[in-house]
Amino acid sequence: MTTSHGPLAAAALAIALCAGCASESPLPAGDAAVAAGSATGETDDFAPQLPLFALKDPHDNRHERDQLLEHGGLLVVVTAPTVDDGRAQEAWNAALAATAPANARWVFLEDLSQSEFKRAATDRMAEEFDPDRAPLLLVDTDGAVRRGMEVDEGQTVVLVYDQAGNLVFAETGQPSQERARRAWASLGRPRG
Repeated sequence: MTTSHGPLAAAALAIALCAGCASESPLPAGDAAVAAGSATGETDDFAPQLPLFALKDPHDNRHERDQLLEHGGLLVVVTAPTVDDGRAQEAWNAALAATAPANARWVFLEDLSQSEFKRAATDRMAEEFDPDRAPLLLVDTDGAVRRGMEVDEGQTVVLVYDQAGNLVFAETGQPSQERARRAWASLGRPRG
């Protein structure tokens, strides 16, 4: 599956969805503490619920939080539209693509509030966006969703929410396939 898009360099949030994949890849032995957030980032550092939102993709189609959650949970990569964070987002995208369950798809929620080149970023997203393949791009023009998740500006973090929108996993480390596997595995796990 090809998931690279030029707009990622201007991105701030990435969401990956998984329809029914919660039980496909259990956590490796000894990694239960990671899912609870203790080894990689406390879930208590972030909002316990994914905030309500209705955002548009680059082709002006509206997508709502509850519509996305009904597919089995959300994996959210929050990052800032800077060169360093753009590289982190590209690396997370590659790691998630390499480890994703067969029925997973990505949604990038672009927090443009941190960008000085909003028009160029939205034009490029519209030009390169293909609604029929991952990732789905959503545009958060004012950063309200990031702030609602209680993620600081310039912070890169992976947050996973269950189907009810409860935060179940947080990863604040560098992108890797092992960390991506843990994130995928945490989908659908109750908050512990």
